[in-house]
Amino acid sequence: MISAASEGNDTSDLVLRPEPMNTHEQNLQKELVHSPTASNTVFPRGQRELCIEDAVIVVSPLRVTHIIALLRRTMITVHVRGLSFDERASKMSKLYALITSAKYTQQFQEIGKLSTDIQTLDAGEKKAHDTTWKKRGSILARIMNALQDIDNEVAGVVEGEEPIDLAVAS
Repeated sequence: MISAASEGNDTSDLVLRPEPMNTHEQNLQKELVHSPTASNTVFPRGQRELCIEDAVIVVSPLRVTHIIALLRRTMITVHVRGLSFDERASKMSKLYALITSAKYTQQFQEIGKLSTDIQTLDAGEKKAHDTTWKKRGSILARIMNALQDIDNEVAGVVEGEEPIDLAVAS
């Protein structure tokens, strides 16, 4: 089991730690250890977004969901395949090398750029909708005013208060 704890006074730093375990859980834990930490501020010098420091995965909050899901899928796959301890360690070592590689970082940067692009697109779409809705509201107000004018003229005819100028009507 994993518990979340805040490190220091900065609530943006989140450390995921295993809760106390019984002997069986401790034996299982020795076989495969993952300790992801979400952080905005504690990256080692020269690192950003994701790194592994003293067997702890340090990851930016924007990536944490993806990394946790990736680790979970990997642990399930490794378990289902029934790999030996050495095979599991080798797979995890390769996975860690992959997720900290320049190529993986570049791919994540591209995803970040695409996310920004879609946010920009959505903002533009919202702005266009706002402009359209404002114009529509203005036109609807003019329609309501024109209808009110017609209603007033009809009321004038029915109540006989105003004569109708037929030259204007034709």
